[in-house]
Amino acid sequence: MTFAQDAFIYLDGCGSFNGLMHAAFLDLNANKTLTYAGWSASVLDDGAYKTVKFLFDRMLGANYPNIIYPPRESPPQRPFDIAAVWTDMESRNPPVNKVVDKDNPLRFATLRYVKGGSSKFGMFAPSIRVVSLDEQFGYFHLEGEFGSKQGLVKVNDVSIPVLSWFPTDVICTIPTTGPASAGGVVAEVDGRRSNAVPLTEWRGTLTLSLTSLGTLHQVYSFNLHFRADVHSFRDKPHTDPQPKESFDISPALDSKGTLTAGDEGIFREEIAGGCVWTSDETWTQLGSHDMVFVSVQNPQPNNGIVMLTRVNPADRNFEITFTPYANNALEVHPSIHIVRPPPARDTTIDYGRRTLSIGTDIFLNRPIWFKYDDIYTILPGEVDTLVEPVLYGIGSHDPSALPKTQVKLSWNLMVAHFPPSDTSGVHITPISIRGGDLLNTIHPNQ
Repeated sequence: MTFAQDAFIYLDGCGSFNGLMHAAFLDLNANKTLTYAGWSASVLDDGAYKTVKFLFDRMLGANYPNIIYPPRESPPQRPFDIAAVWTDMESRNPPVNKVVDKDNPLRFATLRYVKGGSSKFGMFAPSIRVVSLDEQFGYFHLEGEFGSKQGLVKVNDVSIPVLSWFPTDVICTIPTTGPASAGGVVAEVDGRRSNAVPLTEWRGTLTLSLTSLGTLHQVYSFNLHFRADVHSFRDKPHTDPQPKESFDISPALDSKGTLTAGDEGIFREEIAGGCVWTSDETWTQLGSHDMVFVSVQNPQPNNGIVMLTRVNPADRNFEITFTPYANNALEVHPSIHIVRPPPARDTTIDYGRRTLSIGTDIFLNRPIWFKYDDIYTILPGEVDTLVEPVLYGIGSHDPSALPKTQVKLSWNLMVAHFPPSDTSGVHITPISIRGGDLLNTIHPNQ
């Protein structure tokens, strides 16, 4: 009789875990990689049946709906290894791995197991704890328990390239767009699938506008694409799922922006002695300005956005700081016309045209928060404030007389695609929310 490497033998019979029985199986396994489980004494059929269902259910993360006692976990639970499941069984009251004769409480049997000295057996199925994404390089990282044999990783049921596979870490590459760019993440080994963990994505717009004197304006518009794992998870069986600690993400590489600017501002003031001082400033946009996010691949774009984003799952928000800039983006032409009482002559001073690189650090180190609701939709928001005048040539005898610049930052509602759900099962179900948007909700085992 021979056994596969790291085999698990479960002998569901009375007295199957006696010294001779399990020693015989271990002796047959010459390389000592076998794990053996059995009963210490005579066991009642009903109790043994409940125990074996519990053991295999928790190790597979199957969450069978017809397990009555102990009932399946809510929300569903991911697969755990034999040591963790055994601790769970022993900690229950009464212990799941102990079957007592109701007519004779002194008569009981205990399910036990022993591992060969070289056994690496632990899991029946891969188990994903969390996933994370490095948008800068396109690396996708899975943490959990996967075994030493390399398998497949699928996103939205599409395989993605695996770069490295270790028992607790798997690294892949993932596309920015397309069917495999977001959705349920599953590890698969020899046809055995892990729990599905949702890689959620959001797309939306963020607009920063500066309205200065008259119709002078700068408008920065950004199309944003974020991806993150925001599902809650368990580190041990039979515990409440906990949210991830705060973590940093970058916008996906297909995020981009544009700049528009221009128009004219005129400021008129009366000065002592009957003089009237009229300042005029025009902004002319130079060319079209497509803006890209600063990244490792593009560390110094001509027109860019520096954005730092921290996801806080416990507080259900994204904390964002950013600074946009554009090189050689604006031609500024200021002039002053002074009208004096007769017989003095009027004077016009033309300061000429000059080219400027522009940007704003108004929100630098001033985080804004994208709040998301119970279905992970980022709620719309707006920040509206007045700042010191943003002008490049106009002056005044009384600087406080110059009108302040209005700064408005706004973002639209961003529906979460593939958001986590704490209901039941491991599947992807189309649902309709918020005006008929068709979404895919992942029901992860946690």
